[in-house]
Amino acid sequence: YSRWLQPLWVCNMSLKLIDQTTISSAVDSVNIDNVFSSTYDVYKIVFQELRTASTSSPTYGNFRFIDNSGSVNSSTVYDYALQSLKTDSNDGEVRSTGNTSWGEFFSTIDGSPQGSAGFAYIYNPYSTSTYKYCTWQTVHEQSNSVTRSYRAAGVYRETGSQRGFQIVRGLTPQITGGIITTYGVQAWVH
Repeated sequence: YSRWLQPLWVCNMSLKLIDQTTISSAVDSVNIDNVFSSTYDVYKIVFQELRTASTSSPTYGNFRFIDNSGSVNSSTVYDYALQSLKTDSNDGEVRSTGNTSWGEFFSTIDGSPQGSAGFAYIYNPYSTSTYKYCTWQTVHEQSNSVTRSYRAAGVYRETGSQRGFQIVRGLTPQITGGIITTYGVQAWVH
């Protein structure tokens, strides 16, 4: 019975609100700056109600880092793999390297009353010694009542410190609405 006397290690996690940004007008991109710091190693991004003005022509919500000087990084250092679950056709996979952003990070964004929602975890964005990693999951409904869900992982192949991120449209329609919330993830073991 000695195994029952061994210490039990439990990991707890709490979220600390850092920023909430609301999109309320038509934009090509939105910068969410100064949200990453040395305070946390892991961040959670939650988004909801992202939408465009068009119900017939969606756009992609892509992700780019903002570095410590305030510059948006659009270099070809974003790699990702994405699995899609679809109600209208067979499931699919995307494996893509050398991109200027993480594609469909904020899903496919359609017009009201559709839209997209999801969450992501960003790992070590402020570190100066490691690549940046991310996992994300999203869901969206298109105007033809098609529902799709994405599950993905990405790597950013640079070690420089990143202090924020940009949402940038991947196709013609502008982004017209949505709420993006950024949290620091505090975890401890006891």
